[in-house]
Amino acid sequence: MTLSIMIDPGHGGSDPGARGYGLQEKDIVLEIALQTERLLQAYIVSIQLTRRDDVNVLIPTRTARANQMGADLYVSIHVNAGRGTGFESFVHPAASPRTVDIQWRIHREMGLFYASNGFVDRGRKTANFAVLRQTKMPAVLLENLFIDHPRDSAYLKDPLFRSEIAQMLALSIANTLQLPQRQPAWDPALEIERLRQTGLVVNLYHPNDTLLWGQYATVLNRVRNRPVFGSGWDPEREIGLLLEDGLLASPRLPAQPVRWGEFATVLNRLRQRWVEVPGWDPRAEIGLLISDGLLVTSRDPWATISWGEFATVLNRYLNI
Repeated sequence: MTLSIMIDPGHGGSDPGARGYGLQEKDIVLEIALQTERLLQAYIVSIQLTRRDDVNVLIPTRTARANQMGADLYVSIHVNAGRGTGFESFVHPAASPRTVDIQWRIHREMGLFYASNGFVDRGRKTANFAVLRQTKMPAVLLENLFIDHPRDSAYLKDPLFRSEIAQMLALSIANTLQLPQRQPAWDPALEIERLRQTGLVVNLYHPNDTLLWGQYATVLNRVRNRPVFGSGWDPEREIGLLLEDGLLASPRLPAQPVRWGEFATVLNRLRQRWVEVPGWDPRAEIGLLISDGLLVTSRDPWATISWGEFATVLNRYLNI
């Protein structure tokens, strides 16, 4: 039997929730909820959201929908306020042992994630919140940092960190409910072979080989139908085409390794997707790949990218 989950992004519409440092709780939790849903689609599970847009859904309506669908788990996503800091979770004071166990398992993984980023684990708690009281299934409410704390809000402003929250939440839910995977395991060698079959890649590459700038430029120029005229392969000229067309802001050496922040930036320019912040923000560039489904898990902007990773992202972009 397929399990079902109701994900509840709190507040919405005329109810912004907590506010601080230019952020609104309703926006943050909706983004996290939508990304969590997308990530959970890799598992055999039925997922619904109490809202998908910036609308105010009354709490009785939210809980009634969950009860009517017979959900196996209700996860309410929130951001805290009150000038504290850190992460905490809640269940109802009269919660069943099953609910308490689910809270413990989800909280353990989420708490470790926040602790690894230097945040306080405020612990597992109980409260007579309506969404916990009115639901008939195990229900957990998560308070993800404090929107009115300067350090917490700085992290919440980062699209890549918000994606990391969604990744950890999806993983903690999948582990807690022992959800079977829907998709086959990742095969980076097959991803590279798909590029070879389309003629975008000529040579054989091992998935762990580091992507170099000359190689990256060549493949992107083939994607763009921008050939380099002349005899033989000219990686410097391939990079020059990226510079001429505004996809690359400064020169690179053909044998230089491509790093995740640079890779994301060039690919986003090719996709005409722009980060709306002043200056270059490589974490936000990677965040765009994640929000658009081209990348599933976050990356260090300064880490080098392998051929297997490169082929996978490019194949998703090209729908190969």
